[in-house]
Amino acid sequence: MFMKKLSWGGLALLGVVFAAPQSKADEMLWVYTRGADTLPQGEVELKLGSVTRIGKNSGDYKFVDFRPEVEIGVTNRLTLSGALLVFNHNYSVNDPELQPMFDTQGGAGG
Repeated sequence: MFMKKLSWGGLALLGVVFAAPQSKADEMLWVYTRGADTLPQGEVELKLGSVTRIGKNSGDYKFVDFRPEVEIGVTNRLTLSGALLVFNHNYSVNDPELQPMFDTQGGAGG
């Protein structure tokens, strides 16, 4: 009776939850530094990082970067890693004293 009420989506979700390997959360020290620890042979790790910077003294400023990274344990003493940096950087400057930024990015809609 219980199985008849459970939808296929619910079964798929349960299958993913129970079949997924153990996942761990970690943090990068000071955002951009790298550690020296290696992964065991055959292990794979995915890291997703995102940093947003908003506001400056003049005008508008917004910088967002997103960093997906994959690490693969080749041997117990060797780990290979690959990362991609995707970012969006938008700003405008209202202070004419801030040259050359004001000439190129100044004013409304700069």
